[in-house]
Amino acid sequence: MKTNRNCLTRIFIALIVTVCYNSLQAQKAQGLYMLASDFISHKLSFSTNEHTHCKIKLHNLSIRSNIKITRGDSVFQFSKDSVYGFKDHEGISHRFFNKTVYAIINPDETILLYRVLAAGKTKYEAETYGYYFSKDAASPVLPLRMGELERSFSDNNVFVDFLEVHFKNDGELLEFDQNHKMYKLNHLLQLSKIKNN
Repeated sequence: MKTNRNCLTRIFIALIVTVCYNSLQAQKAQGLYMLASDFISHKLSFSTNEHTHCKIKLHNLSIRSNIKITRGDSVFQFSKDSVYGFKDHEGISHRFFNKTVYAIINPDETILLYRVLAAGKTKYEAETYGYYFSKDAASPVLPLRMGELERSFSDNNVFVDFLEVHFKNDGELLEFDQNHKMYKLNHLLQLSKIKNN
C-alpha cells in the first residue's frame, strides 16, 4: 500500500511539473506570423507587446497541435498547420513545418537557415542541433545538405557551381561571411543573381 502511495505521489509531482513547464513554455510567444508574407514583412498578429491582455499558448511540449490566444474576453484557436510561425520574447523567429518548430537563424536573408535541438540527448551530453534550410520563406524546410541545396536551386546553375567550388562538405554550409554580414550561402546566391543578369 505504501509503495502504491509513493508511486502515485511521484506521478502526481511529475504531472504538476509537466503542467507548470508547459504553462511557462506556452507564454513565450510575442506574436504570430500567420503567413510567410507576414514573416517577410515582420507583421505580427496578436502581438503581446501591443495588447497587454493578450496571451498566446503554443503548447510546444504537449501533444496538442493548436495555438490558443486569449485577448481580453475573446479566445481564438488556430491549428499550427495554418500558422506560419511566431516570434518569442527573446526576439527569435520560429517556423512551424510538418509538426516541428524550427528556430530561424537568419530571418533577414533569402535562404533561411533553421536549427532544431536534436532529440535523444542525455544529461551528460552537450546539446546538439540539426540544421535545415528553405529556398525562401515560403518553400519547404529541408535538411541542410549540399545535395538538397543543389536540387532546390537546380534552376540556377551559377549558384550550384558556386556551391561546389566554395564548400567541401555539409559542415561548411553554415559559414558566416563577416565581410558581408550574412551567411556565405546567401552572399553566393546574390553573386549568382548578378552573374545571371
